[in-house]
Amino acid sequence: MPEVGFIAITVVDNSCHFSGEKFVKKYLKQGQKVHSDELPVLNIIDQTQDYEARVIPSQLVDKWLPWMHIAIGTLKRFC
Repeated sequence: MPEVGFIAITVVDNSCHFSGEKFVKKYLKQGQKVHSDELPVLNIIDQTQDYEARVIPSQLVDKWLPWMHIAIGTLKRFC
């Protein structure tokens, strides 16, 4: 499995440009390499980070976003 630097996840009331911008400023360093799915609200990341987004087929999600299923499964246990 590829090396994972860190994962940043937050809960928002709604997914919009404002919440995306707030998330980027709080959690991501300028110029940082970022992988994500193609959620439109995250397009703002491209302005300040080395950003690559893809529509990810389910069979490739562990390669493109390593540990994502584990992190989401763990978080769901606490909700």
